[in-house]
Amino acid sequence: MWALQQLGGALSLVADADDLSEALTGYEQAYQISFARHTLALLGLQDGPDLHADLVFLQTFYGWMTETSASWPQVFFDWFGGEASSDRAAQSPLSKLYQADAFKPVREGLYARTPDRAARLSHAYFQKPAPVDLVIDTVEALWAPIADDDNWSAFEGTLADIEQARLAYLG
Repeated sequence: MWALQQLGGALSLVADADDLSEALTGYEQAYQISFARHTLALLGLQDGPDLHADLVFLQTFYGWMTETSASWPQVFFDWFGGEASSDRAAQSPLSKLYQADAFKPVREGLYARTPDRAARLSHAYFQKPAPVDLVIDTVEALWAPIADDDNWSAFEGTLADIEQARLAYLG
């Protein structure tokens, strides 16, 4: 949104400011709907009936992750399916963070939402303690054996893990 506002400011030299403002107004609501749907889908949750409530929950959710510096891939993995994953999240490397008082509003928001195709949680991928990820440390760890010994096994294993994750999330 900020980037579009900057673009609108630049275009205001050659276009009507009211038209630009009206165009941005339509985008903001479309962005909010898309943002909420996408993030809830990443959490394996259905859209709620109230967009505003979903946005407030997501603000709380992202705020908690930022404040605690929790691993985003791990949090999304642990809580995929919301309350249906509470036992699995209790076994997570982040379980102590989930027990803290600061997590309570996030937990309440997760529990208040309905899982989308909860049967996906029975996939072997969700029986693992951690998700596959491609954060920089992971990528560097994959590259080291390739660069040092032309050993591609870790890379190939990660590709297999990514495929397993794809199948799990698709259901």
